[in-house]
Amino acid sequence: MAIFTPAQLRTWLRYDEADVFDEDTAVLVEHVVAGWLLAEVGTLPDLAPEEGHPLFGWAIELGGIAYENPTSMSDDQAGETRSAWADRRVQILAAARRWSEANGATGSSTPVPRGSFPKARSWPDAWGCR
Repeated sequence: MAIFTPAQLRTWLRYDEADVFDEDTAVLVEHVVAGWLLAEVGTLPDLAPEEGHPLFGWAIELGGIAYENPTSMSDDQAGETRSAWADRRVQILAAARRWSEANGATGSSTPVPRGSFPKARSWPDAWGCR
């Protein structure tokens, strides 16, 4: 299940058809973003039928970050031009974690029982504990 397509990432980043845009890298970026989000929210819902899903917005923004800044630099300088920015990736992942917890989705911060458990007995138990 793709979270976003290379075409959607190209549009988000505003690359023209004449611009160099590597679709193989975009596919890899989508896998990286899925890993980042899975670590925070547990399972990813199918984002295709829902318009305006917050995870799609965060995923495409994370995709732009991963495509344009794969090494997560927070400072860059070229000649006299210098750019510095906060770690937006950390902010997005924290927001996704909060959204997941608020919506009851499983995530890394909420442990889920594993294994097979017997059904609970009805109460009061007519046959037991006397």
